[in-house]
Amino acid sequence: MVLIFRILFACIFIVAVSVGPKSITLTAEQTSADQLTNLIHEGNFLYTQREYEQALKIFEKVLTLDSNNTFAMNKIGAILFDMGYVDASLALFDNSLKIDSNNTWTLISKGRALGLLGNYSDAIEYFDSALKFDPMSVNAILGKGEALEALHMHKVAIEYLDKALAIEPNNAYALLIKGITLNETGNRKGAIENFDKVLEIEPDNYLAFRLKLKLENRTE
Repeated sequence: MVLIFRILFACIFIVAVSVGPKSITLTAEQTSADQLTNLIHEGNFLYTQREYEQALKIFEKVLTLDSNNTFAMNKIGAILFDMGYVDASLALFDNSLKIDSNNTWTLISKGRALGLLGNYSDAIEYFDSALKFDPMSVNAILGKGEALEALHMHKVAIEYLDKALAIEPNNAYALLIKGITLNETGNRKGAIENFDKVLEIEPDNYLAFRLKLKLENRTE
């Protein structure tokens, strides 16, 4: 229940407009700059350690000091996304994009969230927007390839997956999705080859192992 209230607070707080006395604005900015930096570093560290509830508290503090801090908004959105609150994460990403519509990270994050909800066509639009600002973004290219695969546009999906792999040849997730896509096109040999590559990079990747085993044991 406490976590739900935190999520509601995060969403409501960002929409709210905070106005303070103009006479103290400069002083407040000067004195809070170091505090903001320290809080952001602390919150980011907690996020990387998957200490989500503690990280959420820290990024809420950041927003009390700077209600337009898109980094904090994005991190709260990422936390909610990772915890399975996808709809709530979308609200955070939307508010962040109202402040900075060109933020590649936010565009990709919203695309991922939309994809998880099954809105693949909308997800592709956000990945395309991200690629306008960063044509070499592996996450955007891979996200679009995965969305295209989900829409059964296999040929185009493979083209995007290959683009991602041209930049990061050892991207295990891209190889996994490519293997799945090749299998769906009937290319059993190509699928197994990609699953083998995944297992070379991540020997404990159970999904790649299981899919490879299933294909090898399949009788035509």
